[in-house]
Amino acid sequence: MKRLLLVAGLALASVALHAAPVNVQGYAHVKSVGSVDEYTLQSNGLQVLLMPEHSSPTLTFMVTYRVGSRNEVTGTTGSTHLLEHLMFKGSKNHTREMGNNVDQLLERTGARYNATTWLDRTNYYENMGSEHLATAVDMEADRMRNLLLREEDRKPEMTVVRNEFERGENSPIQALYKEIYQTAFVAHPYHHSTIGHRSDIEKVSIGKLREFYDTFYWPNNATVTIIGDFEPAKALELVKKSFGVYPHSPKPIPEMYTEEPEQHGPRRVIVKRPGQLGVVAVAYKVPAATNPDFAAVQLMNAILTDGKNSRLYKAITNKNLSTGVEGELGIFHDPSMNIIFAPLAPGAKHEEVEAIILQEIERLKKDGVTEAELKAAVAKTAADAAFKLDGSFGIAGNLNEYISAGDWTLFYSLDEAAKKVTVADIQRVANKYLQEDSSTTGWFVPTTAGAAAPAASAKAGFKDTLSDGPYYYRDPRLNAAMRPTLAAAKEASGGGAASAGSKMAPNARRSKIAGIDVIAYPTGVKDVVTLRASLPAGRALGAKGNPAIPTLTGMLLDQGTKAQDKFAIAEKLESVGAAINFRVGTDLLDISARSLKKDAPLVLDLIAEQLRTPAFSAEDLPRPRSRWLAPSSAVWRAPTSALLTPLHAPFIRWVTPTAMSRLTTCWRLLSPPRWTRCRLFTKPTMAPLV
Repeated sequence: MKRLLLVAGLALASVALHAAPVNVQGYAHVKSVGSVDEYTLQSNGLQVLLMPEHSSPTLTFMVTYRVGSRNEVTGTTGSTHLLEHLMFKGSKNHTREMGNNVDQLLERTGARYNATTWLDRTNYYENMGSEHLATAVDMEADRMRNLLLREEDRKPEMTVVRNEFERGENSPIQALYKEIYQTAFVAHPYHHSTIGHRSDIEKVSIGKLREFYDTFYWPNNATVTIIGDFEPAKALELVKKSFGVYPHSPKPIPEMYTEEPEQHGPRRVIVKRPGQLGVVAVAYKVPAATNPDFAAVQLMNAILTDGKNSRLYKAITNKNLSTGVEGELGIFHDPSMNIIFAPLAPGAKHEEVEAIILQEIERLKKDGVTEAELKAAVAKTAADAAFKLDGSFGIAGNLNEYISAGDWTLFYSLDEAAKKVTVADIQRVANKYLQEDSSTTGWFVPTTAGAAAPAASAKAGFKDTLSDGPYYYRDPRLNAAMRPTLAAAKEASGGGAASAGSKMAPNARRSKIAGIDVIAYPTGVKDVVTLRASLPAGRALGAKGNPAIPTLTGMLLDQGTKAQDKFAIAEKLESVGAAINFRVGTDLLDISARSLKKDAPLVLDLIAEQLRTPAFSAEDLPRPRSRWLAPSSAVWRAPTSALLTPLHAPFIRWVTPTAMSRLTTCWRLLSPPRWTRCRLFTKPTMAPLV
């Protein structure tokens, strides 16, 4: 334990009281809810949301346009996302030739930036030092109405977007997700994926994109959100100076009025493609985020799928039938889908897993839920309400989804609504929305090897993304220079600019506690503690180069201790909305946790217990082993019919199918202490480094 490094973000006991709205000429103050003030720029209808928070000299500036793939028609599917890419290729006063194009300008300031497109919205954002606010405002305003939109930019960006499309086609879950939506929706434009159809991506003209831009990119169809370290009056003046030069759109923004007709019977879709393991998905139509039932639907989804004590984890994953069960429920403007995904464990049958999902849903409809289940789901919601205030990007990113859903105040009101939901409400919405006649069931059925197996989650209830979106300008998982995003979105850390680091360092406190190197940093977020820690116990330390031993050791840490099983630990965490995650990397075992301040002692005690007295039960081994073996059999097609196995990092090598089959069979047959007998290669020449 003496080599453990622990970093904790400790919340201050209180935050500054919300200041009164400011009066700035040219603006109308619309309303204040929570800590957010809404203003309208009267000259053109631009909506502005402000939330000052001065704990760090950083801020997030975001522009959300109320246009997404729901505004596309046949022939222009994917145009919203392609246009998002072209928004980075130059505007009247910001070009590469001038040396101040978006990337050139923002990277000089140390900003982290990106953009995303989804069903109902497109957003552009910068996380940066607060002294650079004027730079972001001026640049975003310029590309709102002065985009160059050149054919010479469209052609290369089209290939980038097409590559995104192809990556999605190679993902079993994303491919199945698309097919489910295309089957469930026959009239509403949620029918087609945000990425669009390949032919539309390739053939849409620059003229069509210009027409789309000139229809939707106007101040009265946009919201500017500023969160962080700024003075409201000065920020409003900056926004007025740069955005106030544009008029209201010359024509009303077109309204999307198509409604999905009632479904009169269950629908099914089967996707057969190269792959390793199957997937079962059961989807039901659910209401829009603004519907009064939505809070109860969210809690119902959590009771079914979120955490080790969820009903479907116990019924499916705990019985080694699935690598993890996930419930996908988006915050959308129109009625959408609640999709339950169950990636199958090796040897599991589609029919069996589907039958169990349906049985559990019928049991929920007939018998309802317990007060304890509802209490745990509400506790998670209450904790999430605090967590989403943790960092400027986390706040802006959440507000972005509610803006696109049609009411930004859902940021607060959904949390309040969740507190009022009763067990009777859960049973009522289950019977109202989990109807067979409004369902769509999908199977991914693997054929021959040649595609990635559906990856298992690091823990129940966690995912990078199961849904078909949002789509980024630059995928933060692939482009380190654009990485404000996954880490910031998950941790809501705020992603401050590099220039702010020296100002923040004096607030950090470093000490040794029982030999552990501890760094504590107080933030301005009330009642939240975020913890990160690491141990030198990564895959590279596997005995004789075998990464399975440290990987499975890390995966077994959350499967119970000598004093209590995994369900007892999960119940303690879920009852207060806390979470602990263990992740094995190349060199380190990473530990992350988040809780309300009052629950930090509980979380620290559980981490210590899991690290020092893990159960390492033989009956728990098959689950993590199945989760690890599923993605380790992931493959990409190659001319030599070889396999590239990324989870053997740092030994990323080409592996023959025979060798992989021999290795995985060996793992399944032997117990962990004897895994070092399993060999991937017999000769060094068989393993050229890639």
